[in-house]
Amino acid sequence: MGLLVAMDDSSAASGTLFWDDGEDVDSIERNDYLFVNFTASSTELVCNVDAIPLGGPTTGHWAALRYGTVSVYGLALGTGTPTVRAGRVNGPLQTVSASRVQYDRDNQVLRLTDLQAMDLPITESLRFSWT
Repeated sequence: MGLLVAMDDSSAASGTLFWDDGEDVDSIERNDYLFVNFTASSTELVCNVDAIPLGGPTTGHWAALRYGTVSVYGLALGTGTPTVRAGRVNGPLQTVSASRVQYDRDNQVLRLTDLQAMDLPITESLRFSWT
């Protein structure tokens, strides 16, 4: 799964994801949906899971989805390739391999690719930081 972040003139961004099965009309009443709040600044992106289905995600649903790519547009960073770390909000962050980090200084775009091996599920609160 890919995530695209577009920063505003203040180097901030926010958004939400609501995801249910797309078929039933009472997913909120049954607590069978995923709700994620995204906030980004000039130094980090936080993906905060605010609602997850009762009993946890079910097999064959979006439960198996992992972040594979993250692109941040409008991010002004210094010279050189940035150091990026990622992981659970309340856990240790892992350094993202330099081969998976691309920064286009002219267009101010940070791209993180091939993140599947880092096991960053959309059903858990995550944090990405860059320096």
